[in-house]
Amino acid sequence: GERNGQIFNGADDNASGTAVLIELSRFFHDVQPKHDIVIAFLDAEEMGLQGARHLVDSACLKDRRVLLNVNLDMVSRSQVSELYAVGTHHYPFLKPVLEGISTGEGLSVLFGHDLPGTGQDDWTMSSDHGPFHAAGIPFLYFGVEDHDGYHAPSDVAGDVTWDFFNVAANYILHSILAMDEQQWDTFAK
Repeated sequence: GERNGQIFNGADDNASGTAVLIELSRFFHDVQPKHDIVIAFLDAEEMGLQGARHLVDSACLKDRRVLLNVNLDMVSRSQVSELYAVGTHHYPFLKPVLEGISTGEGLSVLFGHDLPGTGQDDWTMSSDHGPFHAAGIPFLYFGVEDHDGYHAPSDVAGDVTWDFFNVAANYILHSILAMDEQQWDTFAK
């Protein structure tokens, strides 16, 4: 976007999650999962999660049993190679599955940012997974800590940590595949 004549490229904060979604779409075009997967590109997060709220309330999902929402935002930039998997405090049955996935060289998957009462450190309702959680739908949010490019013109492709981005995207794919293997009728209890 643009504000006061400055361009905000959004290389990490939005484009990175979008890029991973495009690659997931390509992957699942050729690989048939056990469960239906809806890949949705949402907008207006910063305006009150409007896209996610609309999708949760839409006819598209109304008559479906949604088992899990996976949200990706800011997954390409980490100097310390740390990717957060948020949501396991609320849905602890997800954590052992994530812990069983190989992270790849140099990737640390951390849990947290979902403890109620921790203010801005609680990301439970801070992104597009929030309306799903509010509707009782389990979620996983993958993202990194805020950095100096967050909501700034300095969020540019030149600052993407490419090795991290690749292993993070691979971990996210394997997380989705592992969740797809679960027997949800007994797993999510």
